[in-house]
Amino acid sequence: MFRNLHISQFKVDQDKITNCVALMISGLLVYVFLNALFEFPYNNKLMASTSVLIFVITVIILQNKISKFQLVFFLLYLIVTVLVAQSRNRPWFLYFAFYWGLIGFSIGLLMLNTKVKSFIFMIPFYITVATTIMAVYIFNDDMTSNTGDSGLFLLNRNAVAMFIFTFAVIPTILKYSRGEKINFSDITNLGILVFAQSLTQSRAGLLIALLYLVFTICTLIINRYRTTKLATHEIQIPKNKKIIISIGIILLILILFYLIKDSRLIHDGLSSSGRVAIYRSYFEELTVQKLIFGFEPSLYKANTHMHNSFIELLVTSGIIGALPIFIVLIITCKKLISKSFNLTLIFSLLMLYSMVEFYTLFLYGDFALIPLILIAGDQKKRKQ
Repeated sequence: MFRNLHISQFKVDQDKITNCVALMISGLLVYVFLNALFEFPYNNKLMASTSVLIFVITVIILQNKISKFQLVFFLLYLIVTVLVAQSRNRPWFLYFAFYWGLIGFSIGLLMLNTKVKSFIFMIPFYITVATTIMAVYIFNDDMTSNTGDSGLFLLNRNAVAMFIFTFAVIPTILKYSRGEKINFSDITNLGILVFAQSLTQSRAGLLIALLYLVFTICTLIINRYRTTKLATHEIQIPKNKKIIISIGIILLILILFYLIKDSRLIHDGLSSSGRVAIYRSYFEELTVQKLIFGFEPSLYKANTHMHNSFIELLVTSGIIGALPIFIVLIITCKKLISKSFNLTLIFSLLMLYSMVEFYTLFLYGDFALIPLILIAGDQKKRKQ
């Protein structure tokens, strides 16, 4: 009876519904960030039920058929979420990972709908950047604390940086999934990203943002090179444009130098990080049984997490829960390579970020990672 039921029968503009759902998701992302930042009154059950509602609406309005790969990943994600929550006696984790995952799946499914306006997903990014600027320049929070207890932010600097980067790449993923090219507005947003990450004092966040900016600029230049057929010398760049491009590159280098010259990335480098000791503690205590079922390293309580998403998953769920997820990530990378270089770049940066922070696989980064996985599993080819 329901097979022939269409939203159009209710005389509702499906595009408006799609964008309204996207706006609701953006609002939820902002709420998640601000709540973690200021500890607003929070209701886990209400948040989870809202996420379920948005997910259900998203599935109903989705015009594309969900592939087997997407469905298997959805079920796998929920199973591993329960496994991680129960293995470490973290009932609270189930709530967070559950609705964060549903939001991520909703974003990914909406990205399969070409009617979604990308600027809607820019809202969380601009709000997080504005909040960071306000904290540093108005409330004089220097962001040097790693515990989040010495300034405006209750989050530590690394968590703020992870939120900012995630919200920056979500609209970009939507754009690239449609096969759209990189333009100068993308470079501007990446410049804002680098500026915001320099304020957070997160070395990993700033390094990832710089890599993202450099690779994007290189991609833009290569695309313009191919478009104008410079490789065959059919078109030559006018002298005035060469001068403008040269001045632009010099200004960009000077601005980047000004932004990062006083950062912890320059002064402290990467060698002063305690992450190596944390990783070493895991491998020194590792046995076959602990690898299979997971365990709690001696430094785990002191650091609350392993500063590495992959090791964190091995710790909390063992190879039993981690291996299927790792397989999905490998398949995703392979599929994205055949679809879009730009999406592959973002995926690679997410994985690189996850190697130095507990970022993806049941945390903030899943808002961006899950959409990439769903796009990779999309049956339509959207090669850029």
